[in-house]
Amino acid sequence: PPRSTLFPYTTLFRSSNATLVVDAFDINLESISPYFVIDYGSIDYNEDKELWIAPNQQEKISIIFQPDEATPYYNTVLIPHNDPALTEDEGNNPFHKQICGGGISPYLVVTPDPIDFGVVAVNTTQTITVTLSNRGSAASVVRSATLGPDDPDVFSLNLDPDNDLQDNVPTTLEPFAETQIAVSCSPTARMSYLGKLQIETEYNPGLNSITVAIACTGITADMNVWPSMVDFGQVQVEKCSEEKIVNIENNGQATLNLDNVQVC
Repeated sequence: PPRSTLFPYTTLFRSSNATLVVDAFDINLESISPYFVIDYGSIDYNEDKELWIAPNQQEKISIIFQPDEATPYYNTVLIPHNDPALTEDEGNNPFHKQICGGGISPYLVVTPDPIDFGVVAVNTTQTITVTLSNRGSAASVVRSATLGPDDPDVFSLNLDPDNDLQDNVPTTLEPFAETQIAVSCSPTARMSYLGKLQIETEYNPGLNSITVAIACTGITADMNVWPSMVDFGQVQVEKCSEEKIVNIENNGQATLNLDNVQVC
């Protein structure tokens, strides 16, 4: 009788063929699993799906493995036959062909998620490095990484500037590999901004599009100076007046920078 065939691991929604060699006379083939399918198109059988094999001859049966989850699969192909040496009483007719295979899948993870800049001073730029990792057991094609079509202009991104991947998308992310995306926020007003990073892949469990929220709040300084007028009163010529204090207060959230203080 034929030996058991161990199917190689196969990417989800892809098909791979394994060959089963059968030495028998009159074979009727039947598969009991939706994930293991006999390719009858590769077999020269009659209308009753009977395959006649002459003495000392052999035929090959093509079996296709089509997993839909990243998990091991085990099943059996039943081969009815007319070989008197393999009896039904002994459990050998139909002959049981044990088959197994394992589905594998990419698993893409974005960190951080969400991308939160917190507060950023108006007219400055803050950048966060986002990592796209493939923690699965199969490669994934990254087709694009873009900002949302309605995102404000204050957001920008650069795909892995160190490796210049911006010119190489789509690209393949192998298992346990990662790449970086530099996301920047340059607020122009004192307000909150919302956006999203969209990553399109060939296949990722759940859905092929990964969306990560982006948040940034523009802040400003708010200067208050008092008193509004400094009155020295009457001061004798060639004498110094008493010292007067001018208070400068920042009531905003951003740092107040004073480049130069002069008396005009």
